[in-house]
Amino acid sequence: MSDVILDANVVLARFDAADVFHGAATILTKRLERDGVRVVVLDCVANEVLSVLARRLRERRRDVEVAASLTALRAALPADIASAYSLLPARFDEVVDDMIGSNGRRNFHDALIVVYARRHGVRQVASFDRDFDGIPGLTRLAE
Repeated sequence: MSDVILDANVVLARFDAADVFHGAATILTKRLERDGVRVVVLDCVANEVLSVLARRLRERRRDVEVAASLTALRAALPADIASAYSLLPARFDEVVDDMIGSNGRRNFHDALIVVYARRHGVRQVASFDRDFDGIPGLTRLAE
C-alpha cells in the first residue's frame, strides 16, 4: 500500500464547503479512500488546518460554529498524526534550503512536508499547491 501525505489545502477544502477547492477535495479524498491508500497527516498540517479553519469562521462572523467545527475536524483527523516537527532539530537547514531552492514558492510547512517525504520514502502528496510540482521523487495528486 502506498502512502500519500495530505496537504493542508486539501483537508481544509474537504471540510469547508465555501472553499473554492471543496468539490475537488471531496473527489480526491474519496478516490484515495477507494484506492486503499494510506493517508498521512503531519502535525504541521494539523496545526495549519485547525488554525486556518478557526480563522476563516471568525472572519465570516460565524464564531458560534468554531467549537463544533474544530471538534468535527479533530474527530475526522487520524489518531496517528505523524510528526514532521520532530525532524526540525536535525533537518532545519534542509527545510530552509528547500525554501531557498524554490525561490520562496514553498512556505516553511510545505518545505517541511518535502523533507518529511524524502526522509520517510513517501512519493506522493495530495495538494492543490503547484509548488510541489517538479520535485524529484514526489508526485502531486490534485484530481
